[in-house]
Amino acid sequence: MYRGLSFKIPNQYGKCLLDILQPVDCNKYNWVIDSDQSWMKNVNKKVCVELFFKKRLTGEEFFRIISKEDYYIVSARIGGYSNSKIKKK
Repeated sequence: MYRGLSFKIPNQYGKCLLDILQPVDCNKYNWVIDSDQSWMKNVNKKVCVELFFKKRLTGEEFFRIISKEDYYIVSARIGGYSNSKIKKK
């Protein structure tokens, strides 16, 4: 069982989380974004907005976000938890 993974990613816009998590069925997990510095450009492509609109996401929400638009990540701590074991704060 994996307890944690770290990655260095390119300093550019892209879909790096989608590439990294490609072998994982994201829909099987609930996702918790503990801390992040990640942005995507808004509709008019001029202003950056936060990539994750909330800190707890279903697998479907998480996959939709990481696969829809290009984004820029400086750092992020993201955890995937089985549907029955999501962390409470």
